[in-house]
Amino acid sequence: INQICKEIVDKHDDDEDWFYQFQNKINEKCIEVLEELKNENFFSKLIGKDIFLNFSVIDDDLNKEKQQKIITQLNDNSYKEDYFEWMTTWGKNKKRAL
Repeated sequence: INQICKEIVDKHDDDEDWFYQFQNKINEKCIEVLEELKNENFFSKLIGKDIFLNFSVIDDDLNKEKQQKIITQLNDNSYKEDYFEWMTTWGKNKKRAL
């Protein structure tokens, strides 16, 4: 998949807007596939219990609202609320260090 995406992107390397639209479409499809697998109980059947699903890309810094939307879309168990609570601690250590 990586090689195919790289070949497609290389054909449009001079069009930054195209690249961001392409990147967003790929990310959205990945999230959709995870959601479909969750809805089919793929993960719970595989390991026998609920799990926490997330999606992120190393070079894409999602804002908290976008991250919460993804978490809500992929999780309907108690892990979701635990994650949201953990999100409230983001950046608190940085402020104390100053």
